[in-house]
Amino acid sequence: MIIFNQKILRIFVIISVSIFIISLAIIYLNFNNLTAPLILDFDGSGRIKLFGDKADIFGIWLTGLAMIIINIFLASVFFERQRILAYLFVGINILIAILIFVIISLVVSIN
Repeated sequence: MIIFNQKILRIFVIISVSIFIISLAIIYLNFNNLTAPLILDFDGSGRIKLFGDKADIFGIWLTGLAMIIINIFLASVFFERQRILAYLFVGINILIAILIFVIISLVVSIN
């Protein structure tokens, strides 16, 4: 892919993939310790709003993975036409990876 020729884009992709791999490691290391059903969401008053199975935590991770792959693809498509969009898509990958990391860490720590 042509976007990996740019140093800053390559660094952004490496950072987002690293954070994402760390979140997968958190899931892997704590999967057997999780109790079913998982608490996935709270409402504004602190009551439990959404329960899920243990496998749903992988669904959260896979959704984030799909978003990161789509953003990398879009960055490579728009790199030649609108370079700023490529930087934006790859930069947003870091935010997505951080959000998925925080969500997975919270679900694991609550359960």
